[in-house]
Amino acid sequence: MAETEAQRLGETADALDGIRDDLLEFLEGRETSWTISDLRRELGRWEQELCGTTGAQGQRYSPDTIKTHIGHGAQFIRWLAGEWQPLGPRNP
Repeated sequence: MAETEAQRLGETADALDGIRDDLLEFLEGRETSWTISDLRRELGRWEQELCGTTGAQGQRYSPDTIKTHIGHGAQFIRWLAGEWQPLGPRNP
């Protein structure tokens, strides 16, 4: 009887592997959709990661570096959302 149960578990595992493989094949090549809210949330998550990242020697990103990285990303998201338009270079 134990052999039959092991056989059933093996068949179930094989079936699940097949379903997983079919799902991965189905999803392969599909584009991921992001909303503006998703992008803003992920930008915040990235900022937290930058703030918490330390190098091999314990160094951290400077506040100015983080501000630059996040600021450019935030501006791009605002452009995507139609909330910002470039004005062109400033004349000296």
